[in-house]
Amino acid sequence: MSTRGADIRIASLTCRHGPVEAVSEVDLAIEADTRVALVGTNGSGKSTLLRAVLGLHRDSTGTIAVDGHVARTTRDWTRRRKECAWIPQRQPPGAFPLLVRELLEGPGGGETARGSADELGVGDLLDRPVSTLSGGQ
Repeated sequence: MSTRGADIRIASLTCRHGPVEAVSEVDLAIEADTRVALVGTNGSGKSTLLRAVLGLHRDSTGTIAVDGHVARTTRDWTRRRKECAWIPQRQPPGAFPLLVRELLEGPGGGETARGSADELGVGDLLDRPVSTLSGGQ
């Protein structure tokens, strides 16, 4: 059985933390089943952007649509959040049984994930639980 991820479309997204604008006028389109790395310096708004996509950051303006559905209410966010995955750098307390290999492979990415991990010199981490990695790993 094959499952398809969700398309994400972000238009004019701005997020604030009180008077501070953490994310400013972001436009982004991510096709289903695409892996994306969000990189930037500390404090550049990466986590705030992800929290907004998941409906966890309320002080925002703009539009976020998952598979064409714009979430406007808490109930909408709850449904749409189930179509997204996010593994934060700091894990919540308790065991998280997912292996690094399972995280990277996702649906159909096994050979690519292993090859990329080997090229980066981290192939030896593939069979470790995600919860055992350091932030840098």
